[in-house]
Amino acid sequence: MFRITKEPDGTIKLVGKMINAHSKDAQEVLGSISESCTIDFSDLIYISSSGLGLLLHTQKQLESSGHGLVLTGMSAHVRELFAVTQFDIIFDIK
Repeated sequence: MFRITKEPDGTIKLVGKMINAHSKDAQEVLGSISESCTIDFSDLIYISSSGLGLLLHTQKQLESSGHGLVLTGMSAHVRELFAVTQFDIIFDIK
């Protein structure tokens, strides 16, 4: 199961396993971001390469207008994936 929601404060909340089958929902929400935004990973247990690709695409879109993503609440496993792929260099991870 995967869920992506935009919270009242503008934070994007990821819940469950973000895999290719859920990319349409994720693309819809991430595609609506036009300013710097925080994405809360605290309830995300897995992210596939397609999920990483969506985040990278969103980050590049935002950077072209001087904005970016801040990623928070990552589990050790997800954080390690970002380190291995060197996405921790691309994103602001808190």
